[in-house]
Amino acid sequence: MFLAATAKHVFVVVRSDGLTDTMSRYLIRRIEETPNITVLPHTEVVDLDGTQYLGV
Repeated sequence: MFLAATAKHVFVVVRSDGLTDTMSRYLIRRIEETPNITVLPHTEVVDLDGTQYLGV
């Protein structure tokens, strides 16, 4: 939520099915209602690419 206030877009990488195992329902609802946050379940970062910023 902190990053979403200033970043253009925030990607939340989640290796499991979702956020319910580790976050409160209140926080999950706030994340879901924030248009510039995308939750990526079943995802693992394997490489980073970029010089000035990270590409998607």
